[in-house]
Amino acid sequence: MAKFCQFSYGDKKVALLYDKGSNRTEVFIYSFERALANKLMGNALVGLDGITQILWGNLNKTIYVATMKGYVRIYLISNGSDEVHAKIHQDEIISFTFSKDRIFLFTASRDQTYCMLDPENLEVLKQYNFHGNMARTVAISPLYVPDAKPVKRYHILVGGGQDEKEVTTTGKKGGFEIKLVNYVTSEELAEVKGHFGPVHSLDFSPNGKAFASGSEDGYARLHFFQTDYYTSKFE
Repeated sequence: MAKFCQFSYGDKKVALLYDKGSNRTEVFIYSFERALANKLMGNALVGLDGITQILWGNLNKTIYVATMKGYVRIYLISNGSDEVHAKIHQDEIISFTFSKDRIFLFTASRDQTYCMLDPENLEVLKQYNFHGNMARTVAISPLYVPDAKPVKRYHILVGGGQDEKEVTTTGKKGGFEIKLVNYVTSEELAEVKGHFGPVHSLDFSPNGKAFASGSEDGYARLHFFQTDYYTSKFE
């Protein structure tokens, strides 16, 4: 079963993550040129238990891998060697994502934390607590760059929540609210309600003025920041 895919930079290749059952996973690299010629043979790069997501590294020379055991690993495309690896979380890394300029890498985990990493050496620069609920997804505002307009914002959005079956059996609060966080100070600036199931996907618009969320409740929502978001209240 194909579990996840991502295009390389320049769109000449695609990386596919396959789930082969019993937590056995493999990463294959496919060339578009070969695909157009009806030659769909891919090169197996990584065979490892419990891969949850993959990301292309800089210049398409590496593949980043997140795992169910809390590791992030960096593999060389040229020979498949494990160049760098680190245990970041105590439980499954559900997702991870780069900042726009690839200076930071954020992870979200079932262990109820999310982290900011240095993508070069996988050093944990900062760890954040999601207050008793698993963190499933992180999105990074594009407004942190020096020429950001109308204002600069060092913000991330974090979503997640308990599995729905746990909510029905334990009666605990689901934790489906989306958090707006200043990733420099760790301050939670706002909480966005609306979903009634675990939030699996978040993304900012390119101009940073809106964001989209997707949930297990079956809804995708588009949110627009109000005027006061651009005031000192949300610095």
